[in-house]
Amino acid sequence: PKTDKTGYSLDGWNAKSGGNVVLREIFSSREALIGLTSKLVKPFVVMQNLYSLGHFDIKPPNLLYKYFPGEKGRASRLSVAAGDFGMAGLLHGDMILRGTLAFMAPEMERVSGGLVAKPSYDVYALALTLASFWTAATELRDHYPWVEKCIKPTLKKMKDAPEFTFLRFASKTGPKLYEADTIYALSTCFAVGGKVEKLYHTGMPLLIRLKLSQMADPEPLARVSMRHARFVFKAYAMLDKLLRAPQSEANAETREEQLKQLQSLHIVQFLLFYLRMEPLTAARDNTQSYRRLARALLDFARLDPVYQAATETVQPLPYEFFTEQKDWQNVKVEVSGSEVDETIRKLRTSLTRDRSLSEDSWADLVDIMFGVSLDGLREVVTRVVYSRKTFLLEEKIGNAVKEAVAATYKFDPNTQLIAEDAPDRLFEVVRTDLGLSYPDDSELGRFLVHRVSKSHTAWATVDRLARQALRLALRREERTRQVYEQLLSGEKPSSESEKAFFDSVFSAVSVVSEANYFGLFWDFPSAGLFGVPPEEMQAYVRKTHLAFVGKMWPVETQKKILEAAVRVTVRGLNASLPASLVDVYATVFAALPTKAPVSPPFLYGLEREEYSSLLFDAKLPEFKEMVAFWATRHELNIAVQTAVGKIPDATNLSDEDIEKQLEGMLPAHLRSPSPARFGWPPEAVADNIRLFIREAKDELALHGPDMVHNRIRVNGRSKPPRRAAFLFHEIFRKAIAFKKDISVLQFNQFFTDILKQSFDPQCRRFIAEVKKRVKSAPAEYVRVADTEAVAPLFEGEGKDILKLVAVDPAARASDPEPNNCFLWTQAFLDDKTIVVS
Repeated sequence: PKTDKTGYSLDGWNAKSGGNVVLREIFSSREALIGLTSKLVKPFVVMQNLYSLGHFDIKPPNLLYKYFPGEKGRASRLSVAAGDFGMAGLLHGDMILRGTLAFMAPEMERVSGGLVAKPSYDVYALALTLASFWTAATELRDHYPWVEKCIKPTLKKMKDAPEFTFLRFASKTGPKLYEADTIYALSTCFAVGGKVEKLYHTGMPLLIRLKLSQMADPEPLARVSMRHARFVFKAYAMLDKLLRAPQSEANAETREEQLKQLQSLHIVQFLLFYLRMEPLTAARDNTQSYRRLARALLDFARLDPVYQAATETVQPLPYEFFTEQKDWQNVKVEVSGSEVDETIRKLRTSLTRDRSLSEDSWADLVDIMFGVSLDGLREVVTRVVYSRKTFLLEEKIGNAVKEAVAATYKFDPNTQLIAEDAPDRLFEVVRTDLGLSYPDDSELGRFLVHRVSKSHTAWATVDRLARQALRLALRREERTRQVYEQLLSGEKPSSESEKAFFDSVFSAVSVVSEANYFGLFWDFPSAGLFGVPPEEMQAYVRKTHLAFVGKMWPVETQKKILEAAVRVTVRGLNASLPASLVDVYATVFAALPTKAPVSPPFLYGLEREEYSSLLFDAKLPEFKEMVAFWATRHELNIAVQTAVGKIPDATNLSDEDIEKQLEGMLPAHLRSPSPARFGWPPEAVADNIRLFIREAKDELALHGPDMVHNRIRVNGRSKPPRRAAFLFHEIFRKAIAFKKDISVLQFNQFFTDILKQSFDPQCRRFIAEVKKRVKSAPAEYVRVADTEAVAPLFEGEGKDILKLVAVDPAARASDPEPNNCFLWTQAFLDDKTIVVS
């Protein structure tokens, strides 16, 4: 990777390095990464289990790689081995505190009585190493995302704000790095929807995501073993390969050998017993068997058997426990030892079918299936029992989040994506709806924040899957595309066509979900997350989500809206953009929420490649490049416009004369810019400067003595929905120019024509009306007569406060206009002055 950020690569890869071309191919391939994940665990399992050795400095630079190019239809691949054994040592003995801080387990900090070498240290480091591989496709970094996005921001908020350094980690006095807040941030970082998990390759299986999170668990007792990780990754890699390979008699011998290797794994042997499946042979089609085994691996990773055992043995606390007035600061949800014991007994009976097992054999089975010791199992079961006891509160929280998401659809139907990160207002909405007043730093306060975030992530995942399903359905069926075009044009399809359309989209939901979840996403245990029982989710999603998702705008519309937002933001920044495209993207995209008329569908630092692919048909590096190029091109446009405005009598000069004068007037970094900064071929820079000159001259021509320049008020962004009868909006002020003699009738007709080109189909039938305010609190407006001239309304000390509204001609005159139709037009989104003609 480049360490100097002044280059023009937005994904961190140096294309000039031949080795990087090879690695980039590997890290962009789902199959290659699955294979690499499986292979990478093996050397460390051998070290731990055969030689009782720990490596203690696992990280990407300490691995050895060998590349095998693709041939005969086989994808290219890497062979990997452990290297740099300078810190290796015997397990369970005394060890010196040393290593690479970013990969050192939290429990290694400030150990009383001296540090003991434990295998869990290597598991933690390997999880982070694998995480760095799975994120390399979106961006190869010279820093580690769990440090920059999760640990350091948390440390800055702490009272003493300690620096993330090895000296602080090794210090026996002063503030610790891994206090409760840091550990919580680290655990959520790798969880589904976390800041690291978002960066993973889009094809990364959920099973591997969950398992890396468990390998990086800050609690060492719950951290899975290296042996267990090896079993899971190896079994999944083989099942994935078998599912992708065509089944034919020609490859029967190879498949028989693959099945023999698969069934030699202890974890697969147990699953065959647990699922009551016959041994697999190449003589029959095993496709459904492969899926059942893969789904079972996922179920165990999600601890479904443990949740099932807890459900059958532990009663939830009554909801009144969480609502009655109490000293909430000190309220604890206690999990008793007997509850844990009963759940483990139920789990053991379920897994073994009540067969007799020695304690050693039971411990071995627990490690194979869950990756923990018997003490670790108690830690895991304690967590699950806690979740069971708080189930009724969690269910209420899930339902409140569900209602908040539904309100977003209802009050802002132009929502193009529910991003996973819960907005700050959501926590207050849930508190208010449920009447809860837990202190933020109390146990229940932290529980509420965690469960609201978790539930919102789940509903956002449903939203994303539904939108991905729409895109898939549109690619698959012509009839579905035809109905979609009708919906986009504002037409009402027949009831039969509409039903067929939503049937097609929901069928695609099953396909999209099957690829990662081996079933529908909302499976057990889901009632707590969603606030809706699993058996009711299908009908609810069809009724609520698909009705809005089915009208999602096409990719080209999404790009037009975003490009306009970027242009407005660049002008609003009023400063030179950074030298590197990486920093250009960071500067501009981070400023979009405050500078642009509409918020981006997701925020800077919280990007996910699924988002950019879904909305903009672009991989994440391509999306970032697209934004950066729009920004740099518009910066040049603004610079040319500004310079032309300073040239006397520019409207009467030729373009060539202006071009010569511009050479010394542009900012220094734009006088001889590299075409690569704009994503243009070499000759395009001069051509676009000439185009910008012509546009600047046209803009100057608008400032004649017969033109009026002002701003008109329209409804802007939707305000966050609450329990209100109507939707409210921010006020957006748009620059306009018009001749002094234009009438209100002409003014309204011009903006009615703009509405006909709205991105929102519903707005295309609306008509524009300019109104003046006659009452301020609450605001009340009346229509201005068509015969009045517009200019006087904007002039003088007694000028009226005017607002342009989009009115539904079919609505009653007394009805309010709770829409922001003008905001969803190219004219209002762009940063150019609207010239009323």
